[in-house]
Order: sequence, then structure tokens, then C-alpha cells
Amino acid sequence: MKNLLALGSMNMSRRKWRGLLAGILALGLAAPLTIARAADVELSKEDAACLKCHDKEGEAKKLENGEVLSLHISTKAYLESRHNETSCEDCHDSIDAKTHGKTKAVIKSKREYSLGMKDSCLTCHKKPATQYQDSVHAAMVKEGSDKAPLFSNCHNPHTVKSVKRVTPIAETPCASCHEDIFKAYSGDVHGLERAAKGKIAPLCSDCHKAHDVKAASLGDGVKDACIA
Repeated sequence: MKNLLALGSMNMSRRKWRGLLAGILALGLAAPLTIARAADVELSKEDAACLKCHDKEGEAKKLENGEVLSLHISTKAYLESRHNETSCEDCHDSIDAKTHGKTKAVIKSKREYSLGMKDSCLTCHKKPATQYQDSVHAAMVKEGSDKAPLFSNCHNPHTVKSVKRVTPIAETPCASCHEDIFKAYSGDVHGLERAAKGKIAPLCSDCHKAHDVKAASLGDGVKDACIA
């Protein structure tokens, strides 16, 4: 009787292991399929026409203030981005396909162009856009600051990836404007831990939030983030 019970227990254990292995195998197969779906996105005829011209290295436009605005958009990077199912016209709805590229578009500066494009994000990203409007960054924009970050300063719309991806800390958007602070962060316990172990240690947005960032001197938000 004991032998039969032992044999039954062994069979149960084997069934559990088979089930567990099957689950692991299914997860392993699912990951490449997810990547394949993103890579298999087909461009519409209109979007393919846009990228045929814009996927040229060195494609650029000289602006009224002398700046050079890059017009190059990598088709490969675009198809690998989170916006790969977003049509060009969804964001650039002011462009007339019949005259685009045939008539000269007057753009004063990169900043002016970015300001003109920021509302195109509102349709799909209402929540983060609303949070941004209540942030210290938005307040700086309203005051006329030309250094306050806009959506496109933090997120390249043509290559944007999931924020859940683990990327080198040097690629953190905050580093572009807050160089001294980010340098200090990179050398402290959080930055060193982050560099060594990925997403275990907190990054800027974990304490200061990503879109509705407030001045550290206002309230207890940053302190509460540390305590949590």
C-alpha cells in the first residue's frame, strides 16, 4: 500500500513538473510571437509614401533662424516603436498631401515647431497630457521659457518604446536638462545599484513622477516617495 501511495505521489509530481515545463515553454514561445507581431505591422500606402522620402539619411530642412531640422525617420525604428500602428496623418493632420514637399513650409525654429506639434499627442495620451499641464514644466512653458521640456523633448514620437524596457540610465530623458543632478545621481547608491542591477533601484520618475513633476520645495511629495 505504501509503495502504491509513493508511486502515485511520484506520478503527481511528474504531472506537476510537466505542467510547469509546458507553461514555461508556452511563455518562451509567446515572447518571440509578440515581437513578430510588432515587426509584421504593414504600412498603409500613404505611410509607405511618407517614409519613402523621409527614410533618407541626411534629409533635413534649414529653418528661418538658421537651425537645421532633421527630417530623417528610420522605417525600421518606426516599425519597432510603440507608434507603429499610428498613421503619419494622425499626428501631422495639418499637412496637405497634395502640396507637401512641393511648396515651402515656413518654420521659424525647432522650438516653435515642437510647440505647434504638442497638441497632436492629446488625442491618444489624454491622461499623461493632463498630468503634464499641472506640472512645473508646463508652468515654465506658460511663462515663456524656451528651456522647459515639451513632450517631444522626452519622447521621440517616431522611435518611442515601452517605459517598461530596461535601458541604460544614461538614456534617461531627464539627463538632457538636469546634467549636474543626473551626474550626482549616477554616482550615488541609487544610480550605482540601477546601473548594476537594472530596474531594482529608483530612477528620477519613481520619486519626482514622470509627467506631473512638481518642484521639490513644494509639498512633501519627494519625501513621501522615499518613505514609501
